[in-house]
Amino acid sequence: SLTSVGELTGLEVSGISGFSGVKERVNVRTSGESGNVSYDFAAQGVYYHPSLAGDITINLANVPTASGVPRAFTIAVIVSQSGSPYKIANSFGINGSSYTIKWANASQPSGNASRHDIWNISMIYDGSSWNVYSSASSFG
Repeated sequence: SLTSVGELTGLEVSGISGFSGVKERVNVRTSGESGNVSYDFAAQGVYYHPSLAGDITINLANVPTASGVPRAFTIAVIVSQSGSPYKIANSFGINGSSYTIKWANASQPSGNASRHDIWNISMIYDGSSWNVYSSASSFG
């Protein structure tokens, strides 16, 4: 049993953990973004774009790293597409460095007109460098 007075800002548990539910913060972005967009990983891991005006390149700040300590993190990017769909660029920034996304089925997905697209992005830190993997799903 864990009790926290106020907001618990971090928790690391070894072994198997069980939860009855998980609540995440969602960062609702400004409509019509394009180009470079910055996300703060320390604040949330789900990012919702009500619309885009062009393709976006994600720059993620405050991703925890410790030399020699392997880690894995995941974020979700949701885009409510208009009749002119856009996508996430192949380049992905983590803490100021750029990496190339490795796409599911080795193919970068494009956006889908008038749908809700969700990109799930996994970042694997092997203790010295990052690999970034992504897949996309589209919902009517």
